[in-house]
Amino acid sequence: MRTLLRLIVRSKKDKDALEAAINAFYTGWKINIYTLKGARTPEKIIENLLRYYTDKEFILLLLGREDVEAYRQLIQGSPPNVAVHLVPKAKIRNARTAELFWELEKARATLRLRIRWNSVHNAYELGKMPNLREYELMPYNDVFFDLIGAYIKLTQTPDREKTRNGEVYLVQRALGGLHRLYQGEKLFYKITIPDALCSIKWEKVEDEGEHAELYNTLKVNKRMLELYEQISLSLLDSAGSFDKIIVPWSGGKDSTAALLLALKKYGRKKVTAVYVNTLVDFPENEEYVEKTAKQLGIKLVKAVADLKTKIRQGVPLPSHENRWCTGEKIKALKRTIREIADGKMLVISGDRDSESRARSKRPPIRKEEYWTVASPLKLWSTAHVQFYLLINGVQLNPLYYKGFYRLGCYICPSLRSWEIKLIQKYGLDKGFDEILYKKFITMKKAECISRRRIELY
Repeated sequence: MRTLLRLIVRSKKDKDALEAAINAFYTGWKINIYTLKGARTPEKIIENLLRYYTDKEFILLLLGREDVEAYRQLIQGSPPNVAVHLVPKAKIRNARTAELFWELEKARATLRLRIRWNSVHNAYELGKMPNLREYELMPYNDVFFDLIGAYIKLTQTPDREKTRNGEVYLVQRALGGLHRLYQGEKLFYKITIPDALCSIKWEKVEDEGEHAELYNTLKVNKRMLELYEQISLSLLDSAGSFDKIIVPWSGGKDSTAALLLALKKYGRKKVTAVYVNTLVDFPENEEYVEKTAKQLGIKLVKAVADLKTKIRQGVPLPSHENRWCTGEKIKALKRTIREIADGKMLVISGDRDSESRARSKRPPIRKEEYWTVASPLKLWSTAHVQFYLLINGVQLNPLYYKGFYRLGCYICPSLRSWEIKLIQKYGLDKGFDEILYKKFITMKKAECISRRRIELY
């Protein structure tokens, strides 16, 4: 049976240890584990690995320190859908169950975070081991492209005037609001963007690097993205046959990419997109959804989760500690799915591992009420999603071109200080509920004051 992930280890005892970690931490996942029949030499490991290769699944090869020579030979030349990961034990089976889980998480992150600067083509290549300073292949990171030089303009230095049309910057988002900004293979700036409405900090690390051209970068990644598309479509195929396909569509990049995959797999007649308006959405989201729905020729159903009225009636603003807004959106979505239900249904979600720990834990295919949910983008980075849409002729939501990282509501607790400044810079608040937005800004300022107090102690 095909699944999203195929795991390979050297021996049966290693397999038994890995199965224990999967049973403990990957509830609901269906993962096939294969062994290299105890192969010890690098040549035999590589020979046996080829027997298990497929272009329909992602493959994780986990090796212990005793196989470090094979690891070194495989790490640079493996295909984009294969991650070779070295567990810091002599043998896989020597690691405790919780340790194996963490090594699996790092191996999964490698599949979406690998990226390398190619100076010959002036482009970044996805799926290649990185040659970038301080770049981390860690589960809590994401990588994306700044398509307009928005992040360099954050620095308020002479470098912000050097952006040019057709040039892209690579950005790695890490913990604590840290953003590593790369130009070519150089770490150009470190920029820290807090969630609260606090000051943005920047540090120049290296001088200006080579210029990455958008056209060239799209070109060198086309075949790799076709491979990722094939694996995602294969996952959908393994879910079974369905009468109706529903895609929850926010207007963001992930749900748009999920919609595109659904159309390629099932065609326009079977696919319905559902947009849930919270009445505190960015107006640009609904405009983008309507425009793109016409471009793609799909059926669009709109639903409402009225957050505006609830907040005006006294319900506290959503916060990091109480994201009740998400529950309201999910209720509206499920209500709409039930209303348009027709036979056996598949819901295709744009969930990705790097978005949150909760989403990372969900299996790629799961049951929910009386429908099936599939998440074909789980192991994609933001960079994969951005380029997949552009290569397929689908423009990103215009808010991304202004420098936003994520989209949704204009009172979202996850909006960062930089995005709030963008709202002010571009006058986007003209379509907002003035009372609610002022209340939100007051909350964000209070978060910043609280953070400063904590830092003092």
